[in-house]
Amino acid sequence: MPPLRSSAAIRKRSSCTRTVTGCLTCRQRRVKCDDGAAAPCANCRRLSIKCIPSFSSNFRTWATSSHDAPSSTTLQPPEAPIPHSLCAPDAPFEICAGTEKDPVGGGTVDGHPSAILSGEEWSMTTDGLEGPLCSTPSPCCASSVRVDGDELDMLCGIGLTTKNIQPLHNTIEEYDAILQMRNGLIEFPFVGCSGPDSAAGQHTTPPSSLSISDFRDRDRLAEHYNGHLIGFLSVKTTTWNFYSYILQKVQKGPDSTLKHGVLAWAESHRSWSRRPAAACPGPHYLKADACLRQLQEELTGLPTDMMSGYNVLDKLNSLLATSLFLSHCDVMYGDHESLISRLDSLKRYLTPRWHSLMEIATGVQLRVLIWLAYLDLRATLWTVPSASSQPTDYAPRDRVGDLFDLLRGSRTDDSVRQLKDSKYYLVECFGSIYPEQELRNDLSEEPWKLLSDDAMILFCDIKAFYGWCHQLTLARKPHGLYDELREAKIRALRSDIARIRAECNQIHSEELQAGHGFDYAARVQSHFLRCTCLHLSATILLNRINNPDVRTDSESQEAAREIIQITQQLKKAGDLRFPRSIAWPLPLFLAGIEVEDEVYQDWVLAFMEGLSEWGGSVMKATALLRQIMDKQAVEGVRISPWHAMMELGETIIV
Repeated sequence: MPPLRSSAAIRKRSSCTRTVTGCLTCRQRRVKCDDGAAAPCANCRRLSIKCIPSFSSNFRTWATSSHDAPSSTTLQPPEAPIPHSLCAPDAPFEICAGTEKDPVGGGTVDGHPSAILSGEEWSMTTDGLEGPLCSTPSPCCASSVRVDGDELDMLCGIGLTTKNIQPLHNTIEEYDAILQMRNGLIEFPFVGCSGPDSAAGQHTTPPSSLSISDFRDRDRLAEHYNGHLIGFLSVKTTTWNFYSYILQKVQKGPDSTLKHGVLAWAESHRSWSRRPAAACPGPHYLKADACLRQLQEELTGLPTDMMSGYNVLDKLNSLLATSLFLSHCDVMYGDHESLISRLDSLKRYLTPRWHSLMEIATGVQLRVLIWLAYLDLRATLWTVPSASSQPTDYAPRDRVGDLFDLLRGSRTDDSVRQLKDSKYYLVECFGSIYPEQELRNDLSEEPWKLLSDDAMILFCDIKAFYGWCHQLTLARKPHGLYDELREAKIRALRSDIARIRAECNQIHSEELQAGHGFDYAARVQSHFLRCTCLHLSATILLNRINNPDVRTDSESQEAAREIIQITQQLKKAGDLRFPRSIAWPLPLFLAGIEVEDEVYQDWVLAFMEGLSEWGGSVMKATALLRQIMDKQAVEGVRISPWHAMMELGETIIV
């Protein structure tokens, strides 16, 4: 019987004979490499990235590789992705706000395989799905999200071209550069559709070569978007919302105008959070803006009878969605001129084609237009209407009509959110995998959203009333009949405010009696408080326009105090870490310029100064608020934000 060897001898022998296999790129990405294959390996060839050969057993020099020397051999095309029906992951998980630190855990940002578009821009395919689907997202904090390489390859556009692969150099600096790659990337099966349909629904841009640093930056932008922007403008913070869907959508396709727009929003928020004073539009913003202008020029040159064509619809979807994300960027940077220019350009395109558009529009397109209308109102509410060329015409004439004017001209059943025979917009997004409970909750919350729309339309009417009064003053006509007409307009506006207030209280009472669980009750309470703030701020705005020569009145003071108290309640509930609504912080700004109590004034100023993560527009609005407060304290009358902005020489988004 041969003598037994000691464990130390076994360890010594194994360490002496140990070999290192696989290329350095795959080892750093922690994925399995095809051992023994000539460089580039299958993984690197598929991703079109540099394949760094592993070092030899002496750990000092690079192993000789035929790939090191220049060769005229043509690279093989990337391997076909695995069909999505063979590797369907679980349903999307819930994302909560997190940080941008290196992730720990095994979750992925990948959505359900049916999130891959193979048809229209806003519809999702569910063909080929196998196995049961989870109807409820599983909770997962964004800080534990791990982004896999293949998924981010689609987000980065890597794999679209093999023209710019540089020759490898056998230097120790390359090895050091590879070691500096961020750890933690785990390879998951690619979920995608092969063939031309994989990029359907997006207006693609010409492919560009990306370096490893570009790849890593897009990786971080995707993580930042997941951790901070999924619920930034939505009361609904689960992954079953529009902003989560859009990220899943662009991750599956090549470079496109919409993808650059999504990354630009993440880029703007990240740069503002890090260095507010130095934040400026980044490369994704500039790329998306240039592509958007080109896209609009293409669509403008087409006749309206061609709008029903698939390619035209595809480009129209990209136009609307990218305009939304770039508008969010403008709000983040506080760039009013860019925002108003973008929205005016969009309105000039939509206005003559509006009826044709409404005949083919989808629920998601309409919802995006409504969100753009919110931004349009905030951008134009504090601008003085231009003088009419005909002094006898007392209707206000802005450069371009409001988006809300277009929307309410085609409303059905007293709703600007519903189209004939259209599905709920999130069902159009996610398809049949959208959970029934989510849909029930969404539909029960729709009355609040309709009230919010009515309140914003009321702001448009108040703005139009101010324009009418402004034109009347410029005309210098005898009042008489116009005073009577003015009082009638004011009564109509007050009637609308009273209607919204009554409906708000009624819906809140009915929803609380119904009861659908704690999470739903919290969302109902948030909707109720926000809608209450909107109709209270409309009261303040109307009173300030109607009586500009006094400091305040009892009705406005009561409304301002109630808005501040509601804001304190929302803050205590943690509901104002992000805006959660495109309409905010407009109500708090109006309460701040109206309230007389210095304690309330100091609280509003301190609170708005703490909303730095909301972007540059809030910072500028805070400075404007402070200036109006100081000037009102000295002059003892209401100071119009219009006039204060004229003194500053800048129009501000509130």
